[in-house]
Amino acid sequence: MNSAGVNGSEKPVLKMSDDDMDDVMNVDFRGVFVVSRAVAGHMVERKSGRIINVSSILGEIAARNMAGYCASKAGVIQLTKVMALELIRDNIQVNALCPGYFLTELNRAFFESETAKSMVKRMIPINRVGALDELRSTVLYLATCPAFLTDAEIYVDGGHTVT
Repeated sequence: MNSAGVNGSEKPVLKMSDDDMDDVMNVDFRGVFVVSRAVAGHMVERKSGRIINVSSILGEIAARNMAGYCASKAGVIQLTKVMALELIRDNIQVNALCPGYFLTELNRAFFESETAKSMVKRMIPINRVGALDELRSTVLYLATCPAFLTDAEIYVDGGHTVT
C-alpha cells in the first residue's frame, strides 16, 4: 500500500503561492510516484505484484480551498491507471483506494463537534464517518483480489461521491 498525504495550504487558489502548491504535490503526488516506480521495478523482475495507491474522494470531487490536495489525489488516480496499463503484461495489478472521511484519534474532536455532525448529515448518505476496520478490509481485498482487477478506483466513502 502506497500512501502519502498532507493537506498543505488550505487557501483559495488565488491566495496559494507556487511553494504552497509544490509542497502538496511533492508529498501527495510525487511521493506516491517515486515509491510506486521503485516497487514496480522489483515486481517486474518477479513478474508478479500488486500496488495499491491511496488517493482520496477529493481526487474525484472538488473542495473549496483544497486545490493542491484535490489535484494531487486526481494525479494519483491517473498515475494508477497508466501504471496498470503499462504493468499488466508483467502480472502486476495497480489499483487506487479512494477513502472518504474516517474517524481517527487525530480527527476525533472535530468529528464529535456540531459542525462536523451537520456536515456528515449533509454530505454523507450513510450519515456517519467510516470506521478504520472498513478501510482495512478494503485494503485486504485489494491485496488479495483476482488478478483480473486492475486500474480500479475503489471509493470507500459511505456514498459521499454520489451526492
